[in-house]
Amino acid sequence: MQYVEQVWQEFEQYLASISDGGAELSERIVTVRPLGNMPAIMVIGQVCITHCFIHLGEIATLLGELGKQGLPF
Repeated sequence: MQYVEQVWQEFEQYLASISDGGAELSERIVTVRPLGNMPAIMVIGQVCITHCFIHLGEIATLLGELGKQGLPF
């Protein structure tokens, strides 16, 4: 939990430091293997957030297999 709290604090500090509305992230190009080059803001939206949802689905599946409630349908 200490690690999580530290990461969260650093994340809040980073967000507070953004003064251009995300323009720099829109212009910055990063390489994501095997997807190639794309704007950093796109990586956050399409890669990072999607990745989290994949894990959420895995967790829901495992909970269902254990006889517990997964995602409500």
